[in-house]
Amino acid sequence: LWSMIVKPGKEVEIEFPDTMTLNITSVSLGLIPKKKANTIVRLFSNVQTIHMSDEMDISDTKFEESRTLIATLVPGEKEYQNLNLIFSPLNITKFEVTGKLPVNIIGNLAP
Repeated sequence: LWSMIVKPGKEVEIEFPDTMTLNITSVSLGLIPKKKANTIVRLFSNVQTIHMSDEMDISDTKFEESRTLIATLVPGEKEYQNLNLIFSPLNITKFEVTGKLPVNIIGNLAP
């Protein structure tokens, strides 16, 4: 089992062993204070994928960057989202939350 909490306005890099892949299975909101009950929360992934060929050395490593909306969560309406996202050790992945509430991310590691 793997998990992390991403707080609003913070970009957090995920880390896991180079010999594993990470499968994100769900995201959810935690406890919701009444004063923040009418906010929309979005979870984004910012991914750099390493592209290497057999002829390249490590100094020639190139990255492809992408930003993807993973989930939109709304207190009282949609507080949980099932997912099936797989991240490779060849990805440098950072999660970012917009809105006023933290997001809980749950997944698992596989060889």
